[in-house]
Amino acid sequence: MIKHHLDYDYLYGAICIEYQNKNILGFRYWDLIDQLWFYFLNTLNDLKTHSSSEFYFPDQPIKVILQKKNSRLILTVDDDRINVDFIEFMQAFLSAALEFYNGLLKIFPKKQEDIYYNINFIDEIKNLYHIQSST
Repeated sequence: MIKHHLDYDYLYGAICIEYQNKNILGFRYWDLIDQLWFYFLNTLNDLKTHSSSEFYFPDQPIKVILQKKNSRLILTVDDDRINVDFIEFMQAFLSAALEFYNGLLKIFPKKQEDIYYNINFIDEIKNLYHIQSST
């Protein structure tokens, strides 16, 4: 079974983000996936009090910048950029993050305390921005 070969502390993967047929993030940007999700979540949380926030990938020199301008979000990864509706992005991204962490719960039930910390953080961000949970 594949889950027996996975290491929770070194779990590599990619977050894929496509908008209007433009890939801003995909498999060429793989890294420590659980950390990458959390870096994104922290940065989205920062946008509540700052107009811009940035981070680098956990294990690569890839810079990500998120800027909130009115109802828009500008996401820049390296030299690629998209300009999207902020709430629409948040709904999709937070839903995908929740799906990722719920998947981790199934694979790593012994790490549920760590994983639930991240799930609760997603809920905090949803509440912060008044994002409705999708059903």
